[in-house]
Parts: sequence; structure tokens; C-alpha cells
Amino acid sequence: MKDLIEELNLKEKILLLSGFNNWYTNKIERLDIPSIKMSDGPNGVRGDGTSGKTSACFPCPILMGSTWNEELLEKIGVALGEEARDKDVDVLLGPTINLHRHPLGGRHFENYSEDPLLVGKLATAYVIGVQSQKVSACLKHFIANDTEFERHSVSSNVDERTLREIYLLPFEMGVKDGDAKSVMSAYNRLNNIFCSSHKEILIDISNGIYNNEQVASFLTVFMLRGTSTNELIGFRDALLELCIKLDFSDFQTIDLCGTGGDNKNRFNISTLASFVTAGAGIHVAKHGNYSVSSACGSSNVLEYFGIKFTNEEDYLKTCLNKAHICVLHAPLFHPAMKNVAPVRKALGMKTFFNILGPLVNPCRPNNQLVGVYGLDILRLYKSVFETTKGFKYSIVHSLDGYDEISLTGDSKVVSNNNELLIKPKDFDSKIISPEKIFGGNTIEQAASIFLDVLNLRSTKEQTDVVLANSALAISTAKEIGISEAFDLAKDSLLSKKALKSFNTLIELSK
Repeated sequence: MKDLIEELNLKEKILLLSGFNNWYTNKIERLDIPSIKMSDGPNGVRGDGTSGKTSACFPCPILMGSTWNEELLEKIGVALGEEARDKDVDVLLGPTINLHRHPLGGRHFENYSEDPLLVGKLATAYVIGVQSQKVSACLKHFIANDTEFERHSVSSNVDERTLREIYLLPFEMGVKDGDAKSVMSAYNRLNNIFCSSHKEILIDISNGIYNNEQVASFLTVFMLRGTSTNELIGFRDALLELCIKLDFSDFQTIDLCGTGGDNKNRFNISTLASFVTAGAGIHVAKHGNYSVSSACGSSNVLEYFGIKFTNEEDYLKTCLNKAHICVLHAPLFHPAMKNVAPVRKALGMKTFFNILGPLVNPCRPNNQLVGVYGLDILRLYKSVFETTKGFKYSIVHSLDGYDEISLTGDSKVVSNNNELLIKPKDFDSKIISPEKIFGGNTIEQAASIFLDVLNLRSTKEQTDVVLANSALAISTAKEIGISEAFDLAKDSLLSKKALKSFNTLIELSK
């Protein structure tokens, strides 16, 4: 097995962490690793859905538990194992060994008993029976799955002794005595931490505990299955706990950034909009990083111009006072981001950190304009932002896939108390074609467009898209209408106040 694992490349290891669909794992043809087929249990073998061969249906486990008969449970396990083999099933998702701890548990029919010793004994017998037929059993749901009501968010709060003596015992017996080949994680939280994830994972990543393959696996799992609101909040809190913190309480700051990951490769719109917003007199704490999925990220282009990257608080405050903008280069503040950078670059695709990045500005800005690459991420962000009191935000997604206002079509915008559909005509613009906002193939090309916009040499389309995003940021920070904010954005750019902020920042960097 060790030799086989060593033969797997990084991509193949990642594929084995995800499913081809709900019932099959991915196969690795190069190494003759077959797809593993799973089936729901625990009192029948459903196969790969509701179609196909009919299934035997044994009495529900609550009745099995009433027998107190280990021999009977082993025989049932043998019968189910035989049926699983007949249906080419490799893993039977059972037994369910959660305990009867609450009268409204919701799945007690699928569980044996309230007694952990009895549950452990019967589960072990069941596992031995199933696995005698060369089919893997799967203990579920680990752990403290006490209720089905709001199971994706509910927290089972359990003290250490109760956890070990009551909840863990059946799983321990199933693994040690029954040699169960797999365990399924619970959906709920345990003591407010999700059973399937833990913020300490990010802390461990930051400390270099995991190798690149393990980090890649972590990123891939969340990319494939998605991230819940509570998971995202937990990971955000972990990074903010670890980061080098900044006290900008003397300023009312805003951050303008996007998740990236849309693979649209346009020029640095949000970074330019940051300088336009600064030129309008609003303090901007621009949090950014090098690009992973496009030619030039915010840090790439700002570094090209010689803008200083530092985590020195006094210098950054000087930038805010004199230029109305400072640059917070993420790796200087976030050890975890720094450690995953090589893996993100090797993967070359959007990852969990694309979603997380805009949420972990080390100064914790008072306002934020964030662009996202999907409507599902927009809703996720809204749920996260709603947990922060006194925080003003706007979340934007262009309906054709951009993580900012692109003017290539309509954009969905969600803010504190509003949801609206923004059209190009709202910014005195027509719908533009994607090639009009293309960012080039090199950092030099991106930098050239950057200077053209600030020096009023850019195309109308380039200018319009920068002004649109600037207007939304100004509207968010000042709590004014889009039309008024658009006028302030135009004044900042056309009077070259934005250029002055840019040049001041360069001078301060020398």
C-alpha cells in the first residue's frame, strides 16, 4: 500500500479525496485503481440510488437493538454483505451507531439503543458480519449526531467525560473489536466546532505541520463540496487570530477586493478603483496578494511600480494620512496564506483561500466592497457579513461570471439593507465586450493599462468600468446613492486626485 501511495502524483491523490458522484469514487486508470462503489444502509443495500435490483429490508435497527443478540446481528451483517457483493457494492454505509439521547432525535429508528455498551457490541457484530463478505462497513455518524433538526448547523455540547464514556465508546469498539474499515463524519458541530472541520487545521497549516500533499487535499475537499457559513466564519477567525494585527481605529477604512478565481484575466479594476476611492477622500486599506489564476494580481502590479510592502503599522498609518490608501500584502500578515502559496500556485485554480482571502484583512476595515465569482458565494458572504455588527458592505457579482462590476452585462449587488440589479446604463455606459477590459498577458501590459487609466489615456470602456466599481465603493462607505457616488468617482479620476494618491504612495515607498 505504501508503495502504491508513493506512485500516486498530487493530482491523483486529490482525485481520491473526492467522489465521481454521490456513490462512486474516482478511479485512477494509470495505476489500475478502480472506482469504489458505496451504498446506503444500514438495514438494506440500496445500491447506487433507487433503481436497479430490489433490496432486502431487515427490521429497523431500533428493533435489532431490542434483541440484545450479537449472533443475530452478525448474521444480518453477513446477509447484507452478500447482497452488497451481488450489487458490486464495496462500502456499505452502516451501521448507524448514534445514541438515543433525545426524544426528538429524528433518526432513532436507525440507531440501536441509548446504551453505549450495547450499541458497541451490536455494531461490532454487524461490522464483522458485513466485512466477512469482503465488503467494508462504515460507522456513522462521528460524532454526537443527536438530532436531525438543523443538523448542518446545530451544536452538540458535550463535556470531556461524557464524550469519552458515552459517545466515543461505540465507535472505539467498532474500530478496535470489529476492525471497521471506514467512518463517516457527522454533519453537526461538537462544542461549536464542526465535526468535519476545525479551525485548528489552519493554525496547524500556518505552523508548517502539514506537507504540500496534505494541504492540497484540504483545499480540494472544500473546493469540491463547498463551504458552510459556520465553517467559513471559523476559518476566518482562525486566520485573524494568527495574523499580525493592525489598529486603524482612528480611520474609517474600506477594502476593495475580489475573490479571484473567475479566470477572466481583465486588468486590475479593483486596485485602480481603490486609488479612485482614495482620491475621493476615503481611507482605503487595500488587502491583496499575488495572482494565482490570472496574469497579474494586485500585489504583482503594485510591486512593479515599486510600492513598498510592509507590516509596519506606523508606516501604513502615514500612508493613510498622506495618500488616503495603504497596501496590506497578505503574506506579510498571514502565515497560513504564505505556507499554502506554493500549493495554490501548483494547483493553478481557485481554492478555498480565494473565498477566505477578502474576509481576513488584518485591520478589520469598517467597510468593504467585495466581488465574488458565483451567486452561491455571494449568499455565503452575505451570511458571514451579517454576523458583524456595525459593518457596512456591498457584495457584487456580474451575472456573466466576473467577480466585480464588468459592464459586460448586469451585476447583482447585495448590501446591508438592499439587493439590486445594476445595469451598465446606471453608470452612463453601454454593455461592453469582454475584450475591452482584457488585462494583457504580462505584468508590464497590466501596468501600462494601469497608468493609462490614472493619466486619462485609457479607453472609454476601461475608464467606465473603473468608475463603476469606484462608485459602488464610495456609495458603501459614505452611505449615499450610486448616482452621487458616481459623480464623486468621476471627480477623483478626472481631477487627477486618484493619480495624486498613487504618486504619493510611490514617494512614501522610496
